[in-house]
Amino acid sequence: YDSAQAMYDKVIAIGSEHTALPYAYLGSANALYQLSKKDEARARLQEYLEKYPTDSNWTKQAYQFIRWQLAAGQIDIAQQWLDRLHA
Repeated sequence: YDSAQAMYDKVIAIGSEHTALPYAYLGSANALYQLSKKDEARARLQEYLEKYPTDSNWTKQAYQFIRWQLAAGQIDIAQQWLDRLHA
């Protein structure tokens, strides 16, 4: 996961091809989570959600974000995103 994380960060930093960026954010978030960098993972996933609201994986990843927030005890943030999904 360390190598994957470095690769995803590089893709994001250089602003690679637009179609690759959403996947880089998602891959980065998941790699960070697997590396037990859960605060960073939640932040990266939130970046994805803010930057790519029209991505085909958005709803699925929003629910993942809510689960990660709940696991971290961030009930208010999870509720905000749940409300956003059901607005």
